[in-house]
Amino acid sequence: LGGRAPEAPLPFARRVSERLRHKHRPITPHDYEALVLEAFPSLYKVKCLNHTRLAAGMDRELSPGSVTVVTVPNLIGRTGHNPLAPYTSQATLAAVADFLRPLVGPFVKVQVKNPTYEPIRLGFAVKFKPGHGDLALSIARLKQEINAWLSPWAFEAGADIVFGGAIHRSTLLHFVERRPYVDFVTDFRVTHLGGATVADEDSLVARTARSILVSAGDHDILPVPDKVSP
Repeated sequence: LGGRAPEAPLPFARRVSERLRHKHRPITPHDYEALVLEAFPSLYKVKCLNHTRLAAGMDRELSPGSVTVVTVPNLIGRTGHNPLAPYTSQATLAAVADFLRPLVGPFVKVQVKNPTYEPIRLGFAVKFKPGHGDLALSIARLKQEINAWLSPWAFEAGADIVFGGAIHRSTLLHFVERRPYVDFVTDFRVTHLGGATVADEDSLVARTARSILVSAGDHDILPVPDKVSP
């Protein structure tokens, strides 16, 4: 059905257990997430936010009776998406909302939305260890590894996507310094993009429960001149 593979015994047992649990009537956030993922295999992850409603361009996280379901599409075998910030099509969002509304109570207001992606851009000067090849290739390799560390789901099948949360500036610096081909780093800067842009804070905190901290894709990396020492 819908291009799905035949159901194996383990997924079948899990689906039946979940059906016995929620009886096709979502009550808890987990019920919403399980129902939507089962009905829409094109989705990679679903996050249900209780008492949350998007109104006037703002996430209102103290709205009793409101439920916001946030979806992330599955990018395997798909093109035309930004893997660092994948968005679900408006048609799929509408289909998910239409699927949920008959299942919830009459006083529950359901919204289905995309996440808010908050890019993180690093800027620094770097000195590479001798014998690690071309300078431009080393910078490109470092950018790729930063992207894979900040947005692992874009590079590794099955990697989790974390909503909310925070990343410490010291953790980012430690990651860069621990690359085996990096000698040292200077002038390290971090910029939290999206909404009110913030630069060089000790902790980069997601602004809403619907937000996902992601890599900006490109980073300002310059080589340290040979005459400069750490």
